[in-house]
Amino acid sequence: MTRRLHRPVVAALVAACLVACGRQAEENVAPRPAGATPAADAAPPGVTLIPHERLAARIPQLDGWTREAPVSATVSLPAPAAHATATYVRGRARIDLEITDTGGHPDYVGSLAKVAGTTFTQQASNGYLKGATLEGIPAVESWNHVDRLGDISLLVDRRFIVHATGTGLDRIETLRALVTSVKLADLR
Repeated sequence: MTRRLHRPVVAALVAACLVACGRQAEENVAPRPAGATPAADAAPPGVTLIPHERLAARIPQLDGWTREAPVSATVSLPAPAAHATATYVRGRARIDLEITDTGGHPDYVGSLAKVAGTTFTQQASNGYLKGATLEGIPAVESWNHVDRLGDISLLVDRRFIVHATGTGLDRIETLRALVTSVKLADLR
């Protein structure tokens, strides 16, 4: 897996999992008219998104790394969500961390929930992609030991997604330590 192929491989895996689970991708779906917002695009009833500024306050420091100032925003597509991001650097190594409150909307959590926390494993000569559980939280993890690329997504309470991707890493454990250090319990 090269840097450019890393994300497409994950996307292809998710699509394959959906097909394998009996769900077909919708074909020939007409675009939504401008201004149309079906009820399915809203957060589930009774769910209020965490303000993006509060998510940004949850972005941790990482020992030995320089963290740039977090950036946060509320987005509306494909459904309302709040997210915060930060970049960490150490020499030539880089980690991008994102925390997203999806409100539990299936457009965000549906595909991730199919693999996170499962026993799915795909091995390659340069690394792996697998379902995992980190500190009791369902996750998807990939590691390319040749190009030193890693990617981890946690699905917390089928609502929050904590995603970290890194380049120039010595080991996947750095990403594991970062994503599991994000504290969301008091936000729920």
